[in-house]
Amino acid sequence: MFESDLARQVLLGMTALVFVLLALRTWWVPATVARELGYGVGDANGYSELHAIYVGLWLMHAALGAWAAVHVEHAILGDILAVLVLGQPLGRLIAVPHFGMPHGPMLGFFVLEIVGAVALLAVRPG
Repeated sequence: MFESDLARQVLLGMTALVFVLLALRTWWVPATVARELGYGVGDANGYSELHAIYVGLWLMHAALGAWAAVHVEHAILGDILAVLVLGQPLGRLIAVPHFGMPHGPMLGFFVLEIVGAVALLAVRPG
């Protein structure tokens, strides 16, 4: 483990920024994002679910990251964000026995999710 308020704030800020950018892109071009993720979205329910997770939930991840960066002394805030991020590769791993490993960009996301969340947990506030 490594103790540094600044390093933790940078990681939290970068995580928040990534989630904001992903959410905004999904908001602006939902059909493109859905297609890239392998989804077929064609009605109000499909778009609603896409926006619920890839816009709404990700914007709240970003808000939590920003809040945790401002209040870095409260380590639990960043730890909660890290656990939420780890939920994504966990879900991908749960799917592996039935559908195989993700490939292409999704494999990259899988790796980045693990690395980013573990980094958040490893860098502690000073």
